[in-house]
Amino acid sequence: LVLAGDLLKTLFPCMLCRFLLFPRLGRNAVLYAGIGVAAGHNFPFWNRFRGGKGVAVTCMTLFIFSPGFGLLSCVLGGCLVLLSKSLTLGALAIPLLFLLPAFTVYGSEAGVLSCILAAMMLQKHFLPFLDYLHGNGTKIDLIAKAQSKLRERK
Repeated sequence: LVLAGDLLKTLFPCMLCRFLLFPRLGRNAVLYAGIGVAAGHNFPFWNRFRGGKGVAVTCMTLFIFSPGFGLLSCVLGGCLVLLSKSLTLGALAIPLLFLLPAFTVYGSEAGVLSCILAAMMLQKHFLPFLDYLHGNGTKIDLIAKAQSKLRERK
């Protein structure tokens, strides 16, 4: 339910900005709205600017902006999670992988806006990333966890 809420709270403002409020911006309106959604998600003023990490919000923004490259970035980030057993590495990889197509396919404005999304992700995941580099990061084996759940059901 939380994931569905994060995805919907991203979808609605991105589509609203893209098609109703700022259609002249074209698809870049999605990135502007996505930055606003991510900022509100990551730094809510009503919770003393302590919020979520913005992974689902960022993924949804990238997917709405560019379904092909957004999905590819998310899938590659997910593969990195499976290989490294680090949620942090996957979370950081997703917006970073999107930067190349953002700049080369969609132009400098889209590239800069994507950099802002990546910077917010880096800010939220910087300390866990340092922990990972020092060998102290939290590791999660999603495949073993899924297999364990399947065994419990049998």
